[in-house]
Amino acid sequence: PQPRSDGRRSRVIYDVSHRTTFKYTQNVSISHHMLHLSPRKSPNQDCLRHSIIIEPPPTIIKDSVDYFGNPTTYLTIEESHNELVIVARSSVKVTPPATPAPAETPGWDGITAMLQRATERQLLDVCQYAFDSPFAQSENRAAAYAAPSFPPGRPVLEGAIELMNRIYTEFKYEGGVTDIYTPVDTVIAERRGVCQDFAHLQIAGLRSL
Repeated sequence: PQPRSDGRRSRVIYDVSHRTTFKYTQNVSISHHMLHLSPRKSPNQDCLRHSIIIEPPPTIIKDSVDYFGNPTTYLTIEESHNELVIVARSSVKVTPPATPAPAETPGWDGITAMLQRATERQLLDVCQYAFDSPFAQSENRAAAYAAPSFPPGRPVLEGAIELMNRIYTEFKYEGGVTDIYTPVDTVIAERRGVCQDFAHLQIAGLRSL
């Protein structure tokens, strides 16, 4: 990285190289792939240069953008091969975002009222994350577990940080005791699990609000 200063927040340029190698047990006559190797542009990130080298070279290659706004590359290789090598190189300029002071964020119980003034697009962005999903449902013990971190009027980021710290200190990281289908209620009862379990617990707790 090559740090530079803009007088307020430092900018850093990262040169990134990513290599992926597939080795097949027998020759493959045709293969299809979708790559997520292109940095996306955002208010805090600017991709200065980017290239992808593919061996053997693809017959078809198409760049697109997925539902979440991430650049994607679709490719098809139509010659016999038993190894595929993909090398992505990027130069990315990153400016750290301004970090809000937790105590200065809005009270969690006033956010619903704020959404009444939101645009249709903003509401759509919020709604797709607010509803229950198979592994992070709000109508369970997660609501009761999260509640002490969110008394009336508490700044939302303060509450979220405290909830995160409680999960970190009150639960034991232990592999092999859960799987991808373990319900949040079980994780709360057992007080142990792995990253995905704690992420599901935090998300479910926040959704319950």
